[in-house]
Amino acid sequence: MAEEVTLVMVMSVDGRVTRGDEVDVRPWSSREDQEHFAVLVEAAEVIVMGRKTYEVAKHLMEHKFGRVRIVMTRHPENYNDNKWVKFTNKIPRMKNMLVVGGSEVAAIFLREKLITRLLVTVEPVVFGGGKNLLNGLITGVNLKLEKFRQLNDQGTLLLEYRVEYES
Repeated sequence: MAEEVTLVMVMSVDGRVTRGDEVDVRPWSSREDQEHFAVLVEAAEVIVMGRKTYEVAKHLMEHKFGRVRIVMTRHPENYNDNKWVKFTNKIPRMKNMLVVGGSEVAAIFLREKLITRLLVTVEPVVFGGGKNLLNGLITGVNLKLEKFRQLNDQGTLLLEYRVEYES
């Protein structure tokens, strides 16, 4: 298997990864996207997320032997590492990671040119407000569509891109 650092996100048609201030995407993401995400998580040995994503998901996280979850936070001293979850204010630079959010963590990894693959589920909803897919200005990133498929009759789309960086 090729070494990949995969960023996976779900967004509305208008490019929002949150509905207003709501951090949890489960109320508005489709069952099909949630199933797709569960398969990715199950296969990943290393998952990186931001603190807000961790706070939403920590009660859902299953601890399995050989799996590491890394939480990026400005204040790792506020948390206690354990053998399953590591808290850091540094950018992890491991191979074969799954980066699951949020938008600030996604932007950091793209700025550092670490993401090799982007999986975006586009849900057929419009919020008009909330966080953008990528928080902040990202330049010098080009995407090449490799695959796409419709996940359900409502029109949820799964897009898979290869990430290419300008020199």
